[in-house]
Amino acid sequence: TRVLPVEHLLVSVHPQLYDLSPLVADPAAPPQMLALTKASLRPEAAYLLNCGSRVLVYVGVAAPPELVQLLFGVPARSDISHRALPRVDTDQSRALWAIIDGFVAAREAAQLDVPPVYVTLNEHDLAQYLIADHTRFFYSYQEFVDQLQRNVTKNL
Repeated sequence: TRVLPVEHLLVSVHPQLYDLSPLVADPAAPPQMLALTKASLRPEAAYLLNCGSRVLVYVGVAAPPELVQLLFGVPARSDISHRALPRVDTDQSRALWAIIDGFVAAREAAQLDVPPVYVTLNEHDLAQYLIADHTRFFYSYQEFVDQLQRNVTKNL
């Protein structure tokens, strides 16, 4: 029986969301981790989501051409491939890939599958990971923890 190491289990339960917009001004600046809520998302930004088994890059509907060019090597958001994240010869793209390669290396070190990297232009692709928000279909993070605690207590 294989057991998922705790740090990888935590990322699968509580994904990591990063704002990539600061990379445009300073590729050396580490992206800030954000709360997993829709309120964290701005239409003029791009985001990196690490949920362990996959890595998602989301580009907001009003992402500026400079951000799109530096990270994706194309002039407009509409030119971005909806699946593949290119390695572009810019400091910003190298900084983004360094972060992603760090996620991959951590999973490889734990002998876990390498997470696929997806690009999406659809904000709804992030919705299931925004666990701080309560929706009709998903518990908020606190509701999930409370439900888990009730189930564990009931089965003791």
